[in-house]
Amino acid sequence: MPCSRRETRYSTPKDTDLLNMGRMQDLKERMGAERMRINEKALWKCLGSEFLGTAILMFIGIGCVLKLEHEATKQLTFVGVALCWGFTVATCAQALGGVSCDINPAITLAMAVAGKISIVKALMYILIQCLGALAGTSLLKAVTPDDVAGQWGITALAPGVTPIQGFGIEYISTFILALTVFSVNDENRTDVKGSVPLAIGLCVASVVMCSGPLTGASLNPARSLAPSIIAGHFDNHWIYWLGPIGGAVSAALLYTYVFRALRPEEIEALEADMQLKQREPEAKENGSNPPV
Repeated sequence: MPCSRRETRYSTPKDTDLLNMGRMQDLKERMGAERMRINEKALWKCLGSEFLGTAILMFIGIGCVLKLEHEATKQLTFVGVALCWGFTVATCAQALGGVSCDINPAITLAMAVAGKISIVKALMYILIQCLGALAGTSLLKAVTPDDVAGQWGITALAPGVTPIQGFGIEYISTFILALTVFSVNDENRTDVKGSVPLAIGLCVASVVMCSGPLTGASLNPARSLAPSIIAGHFDNHWIYWLGPIGGAVSAALLYTYVFRALRPEEIEALEADMQLKQREPEAKENGSNPPV
């Protein structure tokens, strides 16, 4: 193997150390470790925003679910609960979106897969989102009378729904949500004129109306984790992690590599290529090469 002998002949311990350092630096950049140190203040601000947003989401969302379950307040319909979740998501996105407002581990992982945030930052977001969800649900429990408690908004499969069906429902539902999130947040789109938070919130509401009676419409692992811890109920809990994460990551890959809007430089290159192809027939008739 000549290549191996050539590498052995000319490489030195110093060269090997430099090569290993370069590889380690590339890994740190992909993981986002270097940026964490540089933007430490901004990072804590983002983590605080994710914690607060997820806590608000759980306090209001689970609060509405408890009212739906309680006999004295059952005038709140399931449609009302779905709208409550959607409007709360829109409110959090409007209030905290300027800092950071994924408030959903599935969406955060999708953002990391699409290269929008670093892996280290995504893992920190997921941890703080779960803690925020638990804090919001715990606060709700502290201020809620015992007779209103119900099942604390746990997400469970409806009678007759198999675990595989439940996984499919959560996968598809979160796929639709993530596709909406990536689409309306595409900075290269010029046709999005309305409110981005409202678009996401309405998507949440419509999906909850559809899949809620079947699986509870989690769409969010943190949303399912907190009530499960409070109520001590973990039946089929894997569905509410793998389903949303799988759906969100699939939507992120599909939108990023198939449906995303073209960047301005890509549009210019495409237009130039089209103009060149249009001139080719004329150039052939004149017996010359088309101008570039």
